[in-house]
Amino acid sequence: MTQDIVDLQARVARLEKIITEREVNDLIARAIALGRITTHARAFYEDVGHQENGFEKLKDFFLKQPVIIPVPGVPSAVAANPFLTDCEKNLCRQLGITEEQYLAKTGRNG
Repeated sequence: MTQDIVDLQARVARLEKIITEREVNDLIARAIALGRITTHARAFYEDVGHQENGFEKLKDFFLKQPVIIPVPGVPSAVAANPFLTDCEKNLCRQLGITEEQYLAKTGRNG
C-alpha cells in the first residue's frame, strides 16, 4: 500500500511537471506572438518559468510588459483597449483633460 502511494505521488509529480511545461511554453509563445518578447529570449523565459512560482511570475511580467516588437495585423493590447486604468484616469485628472481626450491622444479611440 505504501509503495502504491509513493508511485501515485511520483506519477502526479510527473503530470504536474508536464502541465507546467505546457503552460509555460504556451505563455511564452503567446508573448512572442504579441510582440512582448523576442524569440531570442525564449530560453531565458523558459528557465524562469520552470523555477518555483515561475509560471505566475512570467504571467505577471507579460501582463505588464509593453509591446516591444510591432506585429503586423496584431494591435497592441494598449492600443486595442478603450478603457483606462486607474493610473491613466489619475493622470487625466492631474493633467486636466478628459478621458476621451487622453484616448484620442494615445490613438485609442475605442
